[in-house]
Order: sequence, then structure tokens, then C-alpha cells
Amino acid sequence: MLRITPAAHKEAAARLKTPQRLSILGILEGGCGFMMRFSLVQGDIPGSSFDCIEEDGIMYCLDTYITKMYPEAFTLDYVENQGFRLYTDSQYMATHLKILHSVEQV
Repeated sequence: MLRITPAAHKEAAARLKTPQRLSILGILEGGCGFMMRFSLVQGDIPGSSFDCIEEDGIMYCLDTYITKMYPEAFTLDYVENQGFRLYTDSQYMATHLKILHSVEQV
């Protein structure tokens, strides 16, 4: 499940180009220990699987890899001068996120 705060929706609407789709991508990194790196990418990402919600004409899509690793509800928020942040009820997952224009920028 994905919740979008009004601040995040307003900022996404201002920054996204048409068609308006924001994909939240999870990338597993590390060797013996691992961590999940999160990215916000405009548009669709071929070869990835997403759970999507639509809010006022914008599709917000959460990588199903993330929900398999963390079976909690996620919230996408935006804080002025800090960027987007992604969190669950129990922890912050990522802060200072910016919208990337293509998956090649990840």
C-alpha cells in the first residue's frame, strides 16, 4: 500500500511531465550485508513490476520488490528544501529524494 501526502502530490504534479507517472524503485545493494536504495523515476520502468495507485491524474507506482522486502504501508511525503521522503509507520526508508527523468540516472 502507498499513501501520498498532499505536499508530495503537489510537488510531483509540478515536476512531472506528461504522462504523469512516478515510479518508486528499490535497488538492493551490498555484499555480505545489504541495504535497499530508493529512487523516484518519472515514467515507466520496463522489466519491473509495480503496484500502482492513481491520484488526481498522477500514477504513483511502488516497486513490488520493495513490498516483498518490507510488507508495510509506505508514505511518500515532500518537505520544502529537503526533497521527497519515503517512510513506513515504523521507520524512515529514504530522505532527500529527487525525481529522476530516466532510469539511466539511477
